[in-house]
Amino acid sequence: MGKPMDTPVPTEEVRLPRFAGLASLCKSRFAASLFVALIAVQALGFLMLGTNRAGRSVSLISLVAQNVLAIACAWIAFWRARNVAALFWFLFGISLLILQIPQTFGTYDTVFARSTLSESTWRVLFCLYGAPILMMLFLPETDRERLKSEVFLDLFQVAIVVCLTFTSLFLLPVQQMVPTEALLRNISVSNLENFFLLGAVALRLLFARNRGTRALLLRLGFFLVSCAVVTYIGNWIDLHHYTTASAWFDLGWALPYVAAGLVALTWTAPAEMPRACTHARELSGFPRHQRDPGRSALLHPPADGALERGPRRNSRRRGSCSITACFHSPAGFDTVRPAAGDRPAQSRTGEGLSR
Repeated sequence: MGKPMDTPVPTEEVRLPRFAGLASLCKSRFAASLFVALIAVQALGFLMLGTNRAGRSVSLISLVAQNVLAIACAWIAFWRARNVAALFWFLFGISLLILQIPQTFGTYDTVFARSTLSESTWRVLFCLYGAPILMMLFLPETDRERLKSEVFLDLFQVAIVVCLTFTSLFLLPVQQMVPTEALLRNISVSNLENFFLLGAVALRLLFARNRGTRALLLRLGFFLVSCAVVTYIGNWIDLHHYTTASAWFDLGWALPYVAAGLVALTWTAPAEMPRACTHARELSGFPRHQRDPGRSALLHPPADGALERGPRRNSRRRGSCSITACFHSPAGFDTVRPAAGDRPAQSRTGEGLSR
């Protein structure tokens, strides 16, 4: 009586995830409303200014803002995550940041009527977003599988291989082609890359054993599906040179950014294990007789001298604990109560002498 409790009230641990889920839902609704507002700005720009340079400039500026919003959502998920999940969302944000680089160059060239990058180089730069995604697929499921230094070394090796492959097979050959051949090469490369990433994520899902890892890979797969569908339709429009449809399809290019922002913002970190479960798991590592104090007293009784020196009420207390443990534990009860055939012979002789 009067001593503070060491264990927290269990009702608080149940209520906290509900409030966290409600706050996450409010943030996701707010982000979704911002995405809808930016897409509406794109549509109003085309309706009021047309599909010329002015309307296209408004649309591209809106796309840049949508990408910034998606990066902010990924950054929020990164701060909520820990360990491997934090590295996952960090690489996800890097992938969106890579998409922002050619998007910014294209917006700058359209607004100020300049040609900073060639169209072939501008298209190939969008394909670099797959490099961080490949690194995400090589992440371990738990922190105990590999050391952090080994994880970063693997990611560094993947980055080197991807950069060398991209430069030697895609970037340098495209610059030496005519515009028609470069367009066909860029379209085929982007479509193959999207399908390859989808297949790699599906294969990684087959071997994923952790539930948290599967949830992250499913969100990544949803983002890649949106990228693959939009890229395929956009490449088909550009291949057939539909100028008006290509301008209006800027609304479709907003879909991957919306998907990226929502899958990052709606993700919640796994809840921690309650203390009671953690205490039970810690006790599971000890032998069975050490979990039950009564059984421990039966199997490892104290010395006779210690019982004689102690007060009489302490011996009574030990005896009551041993009897209680015997009735509550079947194994302990069997230890105290001997079998019928195993009774000592002295008791029988004693009975005979008394008779």
